[in-house]
This record gives sequence, structure tokens and C-alpha cells, in this order.
Amino acid sequence: MKPLNAQGTLWKAFSTGREAIPLLKEMQDSVDAVALDGKWQERFARYWSGGTGVSRRGPEGHDIVLMIRVVLAQSVLRKDYRELAALLRDSLGLRQFLEIEYVKEQQLPAFQTLAGWIQALPPEFLEEVNVAVVKQQAGQPAGMELTQWRSDATCVESNIHYPTDSALLRDGLRWMYRWIGRMREELGIRARMNTEELSWEKGHRVYLEIVKVRGGRSRKEQKKIYRRLLKHTERVVGHFQGHLRKGQQTGAFDRIENAVQWARFRVMREEWERLGPLIDQARQQARRRVLKGETIANDDKLLSLWEEHSRVIMRGKQGRPVEFGHKVTIWESREGMLLCGGIYQQGNPAESQIVAAELAQMKSKGLRVESLTVDRGYWDQKTLAKIEAEGTRVYCPKKGKKSAERREQEASEAFRQQQRFRVGIEGSLSVLVRRHALRRARLKGWEGFQRHVHLCVIGMNLLRLLDWKHRQAAMLAA
Repeated sequence: MKPLNAQGTLWKAFSTGREAIPLLKEMQDSVDAVALDGKWQERFARYWSGGTGVSRRGPEGHDIVLMIRVVLAQSVLRKDYRELAALLRDSLGLRQFLEIEYVKEQQLPAFQTLAGWIQALPPEFLEEVNVAVVKQQAGQPAGMELTQWRSDATCVESNIHYPTDSALLRDGLRWMYRWIGRMREELGIRARMNTEELSWEKGHRVYLEIVKVRGGRSRKEQKKIYRRLLKHTERVVGHFQGHLRKGQQTGAFDRIENAVQWARFRVMREEWERLGPLIDQARQQARRRVLKGETIANDDKLLSLWEEHSRVIMRGKQGRPVEFGHKVTIWESREGMLLCGGIYQQGNPAESQIVAAELAQMKSKGLRVESLTVDRGYWDQKTLAKIEAEGTRVYCPKKGKKSAERREQEASEAFRQQQRFRVGIEGSLSVLVRRHALRRARLKGWEGFQRHVHLCVIGMNLLRLLDWKHRQAAMLAA
């Protein structure tokens, strides 16, 4: 008999998102501090209306308060839009939190509506909402001080498969073949093309040959198969462009009567304007790296046709030396509230190069940073000395050889206590990854990547704010 996997069972129960639904009602005050504030309502409505006007009514007549609550509930539940739409129909607790328990099922927003609401909000605006959530308890009796902070960096991965040159070319072939078939079948476009010679099956077989020879055969044979794949891709690109030209010349795209079909082919042509240069870049990259043996800088590599913003992050950690995504820094106060220090689109900047700019950004948000505790990766004597001269005490272990005075300073009880405090952010990052799905950004595009990170942080802050209020209530009762 197979033994029970207790940890796997607990993980499934904890990762469903349903365990947070009963807590939504308890965090109603924290959510309503944003949802019922006229200033926030006006700004939310401006983004949802596309800047054309300000109204308390959202898209398709939904109330603006409902829309704000849905966005904040999504940040806590961490469901995709289809699952969230299903929960709206299935969970009475969620509908009670949104105050729509008596709304008919057919009048509930569909998943496309929910996706549109969240995608209309710029990442910078979600960051402002998070700061407002963090500062809710600051300045109140027995409230948060938000003066002692710790910081660390992590990598959030993009939603891509493992990037290889052959896989990039295969992705482009699959997309072009799909739309060539639709143009021929649905619109009757018959551009000149040998469908037996240029088939998806043939291109996929060449890709599988490359996969099989990897590490097993000679470099010369691998180059030979890559040349076949590149030649095949170039011919398919030419035939795809030929179908587009034939459709435009004959007016096939303009004669489409079905509105859904017309919109689908319009999106296809717009997508080709973005995808065509990327497929060409993938071809050039394969020629340079495989055929010519050139080395391409990490920041110049194309990792995905769909998430082209992704970058190679060399972290050097055992088991995961390389990750594909972006570097993200998280700041945490002693009370457990989180802020996103920065999401870096280009490269993997050292923490010592970015800490001063992030500290200035924190202060610009109206937060006092009296002390900052970090690991030795942040060490840069000039930078840290400048920060301390501006009034922020920094606790950072020194790299390399230490003087007797420095060893004595780092051995002091105050310094050691601050380093014990710093270790806590590792657990917070783990909770962000495992509970709030920070490991991989599921939303599309560079803005979607940033939006995903900010929603994860907002959701964790709402739960921690609720925990803070529970602890304060217990202390007062005692």
C-alpha cells in the first residue's frame, strides 16, 4: 500500500485559496478603507473608464465598490480569472464579502470581465494601493511604527518553458501553421504553398531530431539539423507573409461578416507585427550561437516569443543556478508589512548598487526608515556610509577581511540581534512563493509581470494586517 503523503495533502488544502474565504469578512475594515474612500474610488474609476470620465459605475453597470473589493479579494485568494469566476458562483462566503449574495448567477461578472478589471489597473497604481494598506495602522494608538526594515532580493520567474533556440523556432512554426490553416479553411485564401513538404509534422520532426542529438552526437551533426530547421522556418515565414498579402489583395479580411471571426483575424494581424521581428531575432540568434559559435550577452538573448521581456538571472544557488524572469526586492517592516522595493527589467543588478535608490523611494512614499538590516550582498562601504550620513542606521556584515574594530562591532549583541531579525525575511519570501504564488508570474506581458508581483504583496499584507489586529485585540483583552 502506498504511504500517505501528509505534506502533500496539507499543501493541497492550503493552496486551494478557499481557506482564506472566511477571513475575507474579518478583513472587511481594511478593504473598505480603500473601497469606500472617495479618493480611491475616483482613481479606480478613471483607469476603468479609460480616462474618459469619472463615474461610480464600472464596466457593464457594476458598482465601483464591488470592483475594488474583487481586486483586493483576488490579491488574497490568488486564483486565476476562471477560478475566481467559478468561486463567485460557488462560494456564499465570497459573495457575502462582495455584498452580492442575492445577485442572480447570470448577472455575475464573467472571467473576461474580471480579467479586464484587473488588467486596466497600472502596476504603479497597485503599488500605491499597497502603500495605503501598509500605512493603515501607522500613527494610531498601539499602531505600527514602520521605522525598522529589512530587505532581500529574489527572482520571480516568467511563465515560459525552458528556453532553447530550437524551441523558440518551434513555437514560431506552431503559431504560423495554425493561422495559415485558418486563413485557408475559414477565408478561402489559397496562396501558393506545398502543404505536403511544408507541414507542421515535418518541422516538429526536425525539432525532435535536435532534442535527440543533444549531448549524444557530434557538433557537426547538430549544426546540420539546425540548418534544416532554419531553412524550414524561413520558408514558412515566407508562405505566411504570402497568405497575408493574398488576403489583403483579394479583400478576404474585409469581407468577413462574423464579428467574432473579424476580431480574431484582426488580432492575428496585430500579433504578427509584434511576433514577426521576434521570429527573425530567434533565427539570427540560432545562427550566431549554434552555427557560428558566438557568445551572446544574457541581456541580449531572446528567451520567449510570448514573454520577450524575460531575462537570464544568474543566482548561483545549488539546484537552481539560473532562473528566467526578473529580479525583485522586498522590504519588510518589524511589524511584518511588505513593500516591493523594485522590479528590474534589465539584468541582475547587485543589491549594493540599488539599495540607495530604493531607500530614497521608500522615503518618498512618506515612510521613515530609521534602521535597515541586510545581508552581506548589500555591502559597499561608500554607499552604506552615505546612507548612514543621511540618518538611516544600516546593519550589514562586511565582506572580506575585517579589522579588529569591525569584528567587535559585528560581535556586539545589538548587531547580532539585528541579524537575527534579518533572517525573518527569508520566511516571508517563502510564504510569498508558496502561499501567494510569487514563484512564477502568470499574467502576460511586462506590465502583467509587475501587476502579479504587486497583487501578491497586497494579499499578504491584508492577511498580516488582520493578524496584527488580532494580536492587538488579544493584548488589550489581557
